[in-house]
Amino acid sequence: ELATRLNGTITAIATDADGSTGAAIDGKTVQIWPAGQYGASFRIPAGQQPTAVGISPSGRFVVVATQVAQGFHPSELLLFDRVTGRTSHVALRDSEEPDSIAVPTDTQIVTFNGGGGSWERVSIPGLKRIGGSAIGFGAHDYAAALSADGRFISYTNAGPILPVWTTSGSHTVARPSLVAQTEGS
Repeated sequence: ELATRLNGTITAIATDADGSTGAAIDGKTVQIWPAGQYGASFRIPAGQQPTAVGISPSGRFVVVATQVAQGFHPSELLLFDRVTGRTSHVALRDSEEPDSIAVPTDTQIVTFNGGGGSWERVSIPGLKRIGGSAIGFGAHDYAAALSADGRFISYTNAGPILPVWTTSGSHTVARPSLVAQTEGS
């Protein structure tokens, strides 16, 4: 059964905790749907490009990270409240060009840039900064991850060590919170 249609290539998708609500972005539009029904949509502000999308566990809040298409400007978060129909936004201070969003509760958002290792935690619905840091992964990262609950980030440079940092406090790349060794190392 068809859930929704977008006009362009889907660049990111998210669902709520039980999979009944979804959101997809295509570069210009955020399409939101409950399973089996067409839902709301809203346009990304002119001059901005979406980089990631997330949905709160209840499906009430849809979060989109954007960056300005031309020039250097802080990335922004757009928060759409499906109950009130209101959209609000805030500039991010630590997490530049987030490529991942975790929405572990209906009261917090965590954004993450896996290329550089920056993260930021923001409150819902007030969009107040709770914390953030830029770890600085370097140029040779092969993969990066933000945990579903927004508490941990990690990356690999294809070496034998897998570092993990918490998304609380301030960290450096040389001092991860946890370390795992890969098999055969």
